[in-house]
Amino acid sequence: MAHHIVEGRLKFRADIDGLRAISVLAVMAFHLNIGIQGGFTGVDVFFVISGFLIGRIVYTEVSEGSFSLLRFYERRARRILPALLTVIAASWLLANLLLYDFEKADFSKSAIASILFVGNIYFFEASGYFSPAAETIPLLHLWSLGVEEQFYLLFPPFILILARYSSRGVFTALVMVGAASLLISQALVSAHPEAAFYLPISRAFEILVGSLLAHPIVPRPKGQLTSQLAGSAGAVCLMISMLFYNKQTAFPGIAALLPCIGAALILWSGQSQSPFVARLLQWRPLVYVGKISYSLYLVHWPIIVFGKLLLPNLYTWQFVASAAVAAFALAHSSFKYIETPLRYGRITHRRALPIAVAAMLAIGLLPGWTLLKFKLPASADPKIASILKYNFYNPRTRFLARECFLDPEQRFDDFMLSKCIPSAAGDAVILWGDSHAAHLYFGLRSELEKRGVSVGMLAGSGCPPILNLDVVERPRCKEVNDRILPLLLQLKPRTVILSAAWRMNEATLAKLKLTVERLLQSGIKVEIVGESPAFNTRAPNIAAARLQSNEPVLASEPDVKIESMEMMDGMLAAAFRDVAGLTYVSPYRAFCLDKQCLLLTKDAVPIYFDYSHLTEAGSVLYAKDLLLGKL
Repeated sequence: MAHHIVEGRLKFRADIDGLRAISVLAVMAFHLNIGIQGGFTGVDVFFVISGFLIGRIVYTEVSEGSFSLLRFYERRARRILPALLTVIAASWLLANLLLYDFEKADFSKSAIASILFVGNIYFFEASGYFSPAAETIPLLHLWSLGVEEQFYLLFPPFILILARYSSRGVFTALVMVGAASLLISQALVSAHPEAAFYLPISRAFEILVGSLLAHPIVPRPKGQLTSQLAGSAGAVCLMISMLFYNKQTAFPGIAALLPCIGAALILWSGQSQSPFVARLLQWRPLVYVGKISYSLYLVHWPIIVFGKLLLPNLYTWQFVASAAVAAFALAHSSFKYIETPLRYGRITHRRALPIAVAAMLAIGLLPGWTLLKFKLPASADPKIASILKYNFYNPRTRFLARECFLDPEQRFDDFMLSKCIPSAAGDAVILWGDSHAAHLYFGLRSELEKRGVSVGMLAGSGCPPILNLDVVERPRCKEVNDRILPLLLQLKPRTVILSAAWRMNEATLAKLKLTVERLLQSGIKVEIVGESPAFNTRAPNIAAARLQSNEPVLASEPDVKIESMEMMDGMLAAAFRDVAGLTYVSPYRAFCLDKQCLLLTKDAVPIYFDYSHLTEAGSVLYAKDLLLGKL
């Protein structure tokens, strides 16, 4: 996250704060999953802004002979540490209240690493940013601060050494380092994507894009037309990367050049003129968000992670609104009462660095104490360690993702029908639904193919198999489902299995009944799979905690949503109990007893890898114990 000191003869530019605002809002939208699928590139824009502002300061002071490494790091400490240490301390308190013991130990390790600005190295070794478990790591976003601070340990001394030679020589050397970093990043993207994401060697070129732009050798734009074209081109680059990149984009590597060049063009265009894009970015609300953007970045991710633990039953829009309001309120308070007073306070230059080190040590004692108290027995217990690995389970291959299980942005025409529909469809079983249909596919296919029965699937993320249903969060669902049904009626498979994370009211239930009627009238047998157990915490963590405390490995309230499951199961069972040609099966009745739900198979393998979705072993268990006897 790049929010840095602009001092000396650097002129304040409101458009830079506006660009910061766009970047932090994009990151927040990505983390809240509200449509900006490439919002993660906002961090790359921050890297460019950082390189530009810090580079300008370093070049100017070095050329004047006034640069001091101690003064440089003192300014960094004043700018970065107050809000950072506050957020880490607050997160430590929440972690100790809300997390399981082994999670507290992991959190404490990440907190200590973040205080030492090596969080990116820790997360590289421990997890993946885009892994399914990312949403459970409160300080994961601090990897970017690690990258920046590691860069700035080397950048000023590098410039001091090269400044003995020509200015052009400094520029050339930085270009060479940046090119090498880009090549390494691109190589790592395919060979070791997590290394490419986290390590400073594969991110340095992004900060250097800004540093090179700030170099005195780079001319300013000449004329209004040049500024307008550059600013507009930069805005287009940012829009393309933020709107069209996604989690599947090979990143960073060459792909990261698009947002970096976009940011650089906007920064460059605003240096001597006031192009249209710069004027837009100078809009006062954007400038305000830009001013608080450092604190906003720091607080937003812990709010999301801890918020999901505290308020697991909120609808998505309610959670998004609550998280956004909380993030802005805390960011404003942090900026006003923590960042600004300590950055511009009366602490003398001589005392600033010792106080900063003392503060880091003091806050570091908090997670240090937790780490001593909870020494992570999971690491010494191979059974617990094996269960916890399922937090990183990747289901996309088994779900036939983007082929027969559509991502939110995909349309019906994106189905690979040759793979989704068996050649002998008339004797096949076809799954229709959302991810709760996709998670049945592996086990059902494995078991039915032993009997000579083919299995197909037509599923979409967040799309229950209901005709004429508008899903606000998945606008393509209606079109997908309205085209799936005619295809099924044409194919006339032996059985269609409807499965979803059912969120029913009377109107939705009536539409489901009409959907079922259409299938039954065509002579197709229908099986409806009821609500699977839904957990408030990731199921592998619940199982590990039970093992660690020598309790039965079962989930009960408040870890599992018993009341909502009973209500939904009762509604579906009552609606379809006596319908000819239709079978209703209840995962809740099959795998939960006395309001306690199974978490592991007989072989001690997790049944679920997240809050409700089946592992490979869980899918086989459902097929054998729930579905096969009814087909």
